[in-house]
Amino acid sequence: MLNLIYFSLVAGLIIFMAVTVILNSRQEPMDFQPVGIFIYLVPVSSILAILASIFIPKYKLPEIDSKKDLKEKLSYYQSLLIIKWAFLEAGAIIALVSFMLTGYFMLGGFALLMILYLIFQKPSRYKFLQDINLNDEDRNRVIDPYGIIDPSE
Repeated sequence: MLNLIYFSLVAGLIIFMAVTVILNSRQEPMDFQPVGIFIYLVPVSSILAILASIFIPKYKLPEIDSKKDLKEKLSYYQSLLIIKWAFLEAGAIIALVSFMLTGYFMLGGFALLMILYLIFQKPSRYKFLQDINLNDEDRNRVIDPYGIIDPSE
Protein backbone atom coordinates (compact mmCIF):
# COMPACT_ATOMS: atom_id res chain seq x y z
CA MET A 1 0.00 0.00 0.00
CA LEU A 2 2.77 2.42 0.94
CA ASN A 3 4.68 1.71 -2.27
CA LEU A 4 1.54 2.44 -4.29
CA ILE A 5 1.15 5.84 -2.64
CA TYR A 6 4.84 6.59 -3.13
CA PHE A 7 4.93 5.62 -6.80
CA SER A 8 1.72 7.55 -7.47
CA LEU A 9 3.24 10.71 -6.03
CA VAL A 10 6.45 10.31 -8.00
CA ALA A 11 4.66 9.41 -11.24
CA GLY A 12 2.30 12.37 -10.91
CA LEU A 13 5.20 14.78 -10.47
CA ILE A 14 7.14 13.29 -13.39
CA ILE A 15 4.10 13.51 -15.68
CA PHE A 16 3.40 17.08 -14.56
CA MET A 17 7.04 18.00 -15.21
CA ALA A 18 6.97 16.42 -18.68
CA VAL A 19 3.80 18.33 -19.57
CA THR A 20 5.29 21.56 -18.25
CA VAL A 21 8.50 21.11 -20.26
CA ILE A 22 6.51 20.35 -23.42
CA LEU A 23 4.28 23.40 -22.92
CA ASN A 24 7.26 25.67 -22.29
CA SER A 25 9.17 24.36 -25.29
CA ARG A 26 6.26 25.24 -27.60
CA GLN A 27 5.94 28.82 -26.43
CA GLU A 28 7.25 31.66 -28.51
CA PRO A 29 10.40 33.17 -27.04
CA MET A 30 9.69 36.39 -25.19
CA ASP A 31 12.01 39.36 -24.80
CA PHE A 32 11.06 39.66 -21.17
CA GLN A 33 9.85 36.83 -19.03
CA PRO A 34 8.26 37.89 -15.75
CA VAL A 35 10.36 35.96 -13.27
CA GLY A 36 9.71 38.38 -10.40
CA ILE A 37 9.10 36.86 -7.01
CA PHE A 38 9.42 33.28 -8.30
CA ILE A 39 13.21 33.53 -8.40
CA TYR A 40 13.11 33.90 -4.60
CA LEU A 41 10.01 31.88 -3.79
CA VAL A 42 11.14 28.61 -5.39
CA PRO A 43 14.55 28.21 -3.71
CA VAL A 44 13.16 29.21 -0.31
CA SER A 45 10.14 26.89 -0.61
CA SER A 46 12.36 24.04 -1.84
CA ILE A 47 14.76 24.41 1.07
CA LEU A 48 11.89 24.70 3.57
CA ALA A 49 10.20 21.62 2.09
CA ILE A 50 13.37 19.56 2.38
CA LEU A 51 14.02 20.74 5.94
CA ALA A 52 10.41 20.04 6.96
CA SER A 53 10.58 16.59 5.36
CA ILE A 54 13.68 15.83 7.42
CA PHE A 55 12.90 17.35 10.79
CA ILE A 56 9.16 16.81 11.27
CA PRO A 57 9.37 13.00 10.95
CA LYS A 58 12.50 12.94 13.16
CA TYR A 59 10.62 14.94 15.77
CA LYS A 60 7.55 12.68 15.60
CA LEU A 61 9.41 9.35 15.25
CA PRO A 62 10.01 8.80 19.01
CA GLU A 63 6.22 8.74 19.52
CA ILE A 64 6.14 5.37 17.74
CA ASP A 65 7.87 3.73 20.71
CA SER A 66 4.78 4.42 22.83
CA LYS A 67 2.65 2.29 20.48
CA LYS A 68 2.20 -1.27 21.70
CA ASP A 69 1.07 -3.15 18.62
CA LEU A 70 3.05 -3.62 15.40
CA LYS A 71 -0.03 -2.58 13.38
CA GLU A 72 -0.17 0.72 15.23
CA LYS A 73 3.53 1.30 14.68
CA LEU A 74 3.23 0.56 10.96
CA SER A 75 0.21 2.81 10.61
CA TYR A 76 1.93 5.69 12.43
CA TYR A 77 5.11 5.22 10.39
CA GLN A 78 3.06 5.22 7.18
CA SER A 79 1.45 8.50 8.22
CA LEU A 80 4.87 10.02 8.91
CA LEU A 81 6.16 9.00 5.49
CA ILE A 82 3.09 10.42 3.74
CA ILE A 83 3.59 13.73 5.58
CA LYS A 84 7.27 13.71 4.59
CA TRP A 85 6.43 13.09 0.93
CA ALA A 86 3.68 15.73 0.99
CA PHE A 87 6.21 18.40 1.96
CA LEU A 88 8.52 17.33 -0.85
CA GLU A 89 5.68 17.19 -3.34
CA ALA A 90 4.49 20.67 -2.33
CA GLY A 91 7.96 22.11 -2.93
CA ALA A 92 8.16 20.39 -6.32
CA ILE A 93 4.69 21.61 -7.35
CA ILE A 94 5.53 25.20 -6.39
CA ALA A 95 8.68 24.95 -8.53
CA LEU A 96 6.82 23.34 -11.45
CA VAL A 97 4.00 25.90 -11.43
CA SER A 98 6.56 28.70 -11.26
CA PHE A 99 8.45 27.14 -14.16
CA MET A 100 5.22 26.77 -16.13
CA LEU A 101 4.27 30.41 -15.54
CA THR A 102 7.67 31.95 -16.25
CA GLY A 103 9.43 29.51 -18.57
CA TYR A 104 12.61 30.08 -16.55
CA PHE A 105 14.49 26.78 -16.69
CA MET A 106 16.32 27.28 -13.41
CA LEU A 107 12.95 26.93 -11.67
CA GLY A 108 12.43 23.66 -13.55
CA GLY A 109 15.82 22.58 -12.26
CA PHE A 110 14.64 23.09 -8.68
CA ALA A 111 11.59 20.95 -9.46
CA LEU A 112 13.84 18.26 -10.89
CA LEU A 113 16.03 18.30 -7.77
CA MET A 114 12.95 17.99 -5.55
CA ILE A 115 11.67 15.05 -7.60
CA LEU A 116 15.07 13.34 -7.46
CA TYR A 117 15.22 13.81 -3.71
CA LEU A 118 11.73 12.31 -3.43
CA ILE A 119 12.83 9.34 -5.53
CA PHE A 120 15.60 8.63 -3.02
CA GLN A 121 13.03 8.55 -0.20
CA LYS A 122 11.56 5.22 -1.34
CA PRO A 123 10.14 3.20 1.56
CA SER A 124 11.57 -0.19 2.48
CA ARG A 125 11.46 -2.72 5.28
CA TYR A 126 15.07 -1.98 6.13
CA LYS A 127 14.49 1.76 6.53
CA PHE A 128 11.57 0.91 8.80
CA LEU A 129 13.80 -1.38 10.87
CA GLN A 130 16.46 1.35 11.12
CA ASP A 131 13.95 3.99 12.17
CA ILE A 132 11.90 2.01 14.68
CA ASN A 133 12.93 0.13 17.82
CA LEU A 134 11.18 -3.24 17.72
CA ASN A 135 11.28 -6.29 19.92
CA ASP A 136 12.66 -9.50 18.40
CA GLU A 137 9.24 -10.97 17.60
CA ASP A 138 8.07 -7.86 15.72
CA ARG A 139 11.44 -7.54 13.98
CA ASN A 140 11.12 -11.12 12.69
CA ARG A 141 7.58 -10.41 11.48
CA VAL A 142 8.85 -7.40 9.52
CA ILE A 143 11.74 -9.33 7.99
CA ASP A 144 9.50 -12.28 7.05
CA PRO A 145 7.59 -11.26 3.88
CA TYR A 146 4.60 -13.35 5.00
CA GLY A 147 4.66 -12.07 8.57
CA ILE A 148 3.40 -8.52 8.11
CA ILE A 149 -0.26 -7.73 8.37
CA ASP A 150 -1.41 -4.76 6.33
CA PRO A 151 -2.03 -1.83 8.73
CA SER A 152 -5.19 -0.89 6.81
CA GLU A 153 -6.93 -4.12 7.88
